[in-house]
Amino acid sequence: MIEEVKLARGVVYHDGKILLVQDTRPGQGPTQGHFFLPGGHVEPGEAIHSALIREFKEELGWQIHVGAFVGCIEHKWNVKTSDGAADAIVEMNYLFRVG
Repeated sequence: MIEEVKLARGVVYHDGKILLVQDTRPGQGPTQGHFFLPGGHVEPGEAIHSALIREFKEELGWQIHVGAFVGCIEHKWNVKTSDGAADAIVEMNYLFRVG
């Protein structure tokens, strides 16, 4: 089975740096977890811009302006199911400048 996930991500530039989120929950990586751009899942029927605004408000308490489209990054990986089979997850990350 293939699960497709759509995500809205914000690219925040400040003083020549880009804001990243670090996930340090157990099982998220071999050492310090993994890093990703802030944002999150787009709900069914939700516009990508609306999802990005909602995620920044929920996660950071920030009111943002969604700027120019930066690009789209596809990320695919396999996970083992309880019966030992492999399922694929495909993430489509839509990136926008955020201010």
